[in-house]
Order: sequence, then structure tokens, then C-alpha cells
Amino acid sequence: MGLIMKWIDTPSKGVRYREHPNRKHGKVRKDKYYAIRYQKNGKRKEEGLGWESDGWTLDKAISELIRLKEAAQKGEGPARMAEKRFLEYKRKESEQVEQKRIEKENITFAKFMAENYLPQCERDKKPKTYDTEETLYRIHLAGTIGPLPLQQDCSIAP
Repeated sequence: MGLIMKWIDTPSKGVRYREHPNRKHGKVRKDKYYAIRYQKNGKRKEEGLGWESDGWTLDKAISELIRLKEAAQKGEGPARMAEKRFLEYKRKESEQVEQKRIEKENITFAKFMAENYLPQCERDKKPKTYDTEETLYRIHLAGTIGPLPLQQDCSIAP
């Protein structure tokens, strides 16, 4: 059975916390977990914010509740923590996709050879063929076109 922690109301309506019986914030104080409560479609909803040791304070919790209520009233931005977390997750996911796209577009000939072509060549071709191709690359191509991005326009002007 899990730990039972009693909710403690704050002077601010809609914000409460519970104290962890064992976990400490600092050397003496019990760590507090903040949550917000609100009405949605006539039903009471509650969403956790986080621990005081992770940076949540009463003032920060109150500010977050005010921001979410304003967003719900104006219809602009996330009106609930779940929406806010989902949007943040999607933002980070799209940043990672964009970063991978940029890395893929800017891959150099040397990196392509080292990470893709030569390992595949070693698996698929005879050892002598692999040795020949690796040597030709290392001696004749690595120093000249190795550092160039594969996407670079290498056409020669007339």
C-alpha cells in the first residue's frame, strides 16, 4: 500500500499541497507537492504541478492557476496543465525531428562513409574489395571531399 498524504489547503482558493512524510526539502522541511483545482463542465478537476524541491512554490502555483484560468476565459493557449504538458511535449518532439533533419541534411561525405557506406561495404563485400575501397577513400577522397556536406552544390561553373 502506498503512502497516504493529507492535502493541506492554502489561503489561495484552488491551490493546495501535501507534505511527503519522509522526503525532505532542504535539511529540515518536508517536501511539498503542489496541485491546482478548478471546475470544468461542472465537474471538479485536479492537476498536479510538482514538488517544491523541483522548483514549485505557492506563488508559482497561484500564478500558474491564474494563467490557466485566463487562457480558458480568453480561449487562447492551453487552459489546463495536461494541455500545456502535451503542447510542450509536441514542441520538443518537433524540435528533435527538425534537429535530426538538419543533421541529416548537413552530413559530411566523411561521416556518411564512416557511418554508412564502409560498414555496409564490410558486411556485404569480400574482404579484399572492402580493403581496396577503404584505402581508396582514405588516400584519395577523405582529405579532399571528406569534410564537404553531401547536400553542398559541387557543380563547377563554366
